[in-house]
Amino acid sequence: MISQTTLARPYAKAAFAIAREARALGAWNELLDWAVYVALMPDARVLLESPRVSAVELNALFETPKSAVDPSVRATFASFIEVLVDNRRLPVLPSIAQQFSALRAEFERTMVVRVVSALPIAVAQQEQLKSALAKRFERTVELEIELDPAIIGGAIIHANDSVIDGSLRGKLHKLKTSLAA
Repeated sequence: MISQTTLARPYAKAAFAIAREARALGAWNELLDWAVYVALMPDARVLLESPRVSAVELNALFETPKSAVDPSVRATFASFIEVLVDNRRLPVLPSIAQQFSALRAEFERTMVVRVVSALPIAVAQQEQLKSALAKRFERTVELEIELDPAIIGGAIIHANDSVIDGSLRGKLHKLKTSLAA
């Protein structure tokens, strides 16, 4: 069976190409996030999985809200949703949105880094950390700070596929492992 990631890839690439050409990456990202929100609502999930729901009804479900998004972008997005409906690919919307965001981050050379800390991190320390990570990964860095007292002290940094464990709990675990050997 084909994975959702594989099914979503061509749609994410197409959406990214359209959004990049229209210089509307942010708007498309917002619309995709909104569509994922709709698709994950319990009532909507039932409709998405039902063969009795018509394409017209599904398209109406994903009618974009009148917002600050340019009307031409909304129209293009509505056409994109129609393609997903016609090809019965609405269930892969979350994966499409995730891949679109990854393509956008790569294009814009940005990344979100999750920092798990035992204590709140001062703004000055956050700026130092962002600067060091930006230099290391050659990207603009945005931090997501998460507090977890269980790590005792220090921090664990999750940056793409890299994990930097500078937590006291991690250091104690390494010490325990080396003493047991």
